[in-house]
Amino acid sequence: ESARTSAGQLLADARATADALLAEARGTADAELTTARSQVAALDAQKAAVSSYLEEVRGVLGARRTTPAAKSRPAKPAGTQA
Repeated sequence: ESARTSAGQLLADARATADALLAEARGTADAELTTARSQVAALDAQKAAVSSYLEEVRGVLGARRTTPAAKSRPAKPAGTQA
């Protein structure tokens, strides 16, 4: 009977330890997931800002190519400086 009581107590202690470890792991995983989501949101915002800037630059460069002054200037050969 004493061996069964001891085994039962050992099993209960092991389950309690496992439950505590599992809870800690879940908490850590949740915190890391929250951090990762925040970083993804920040990177998405940066990507949107860069994309917007590139569209603006493309528009400016496109406008410069279509102006009469830009059309009348001869193209410089590759490797020459301004």
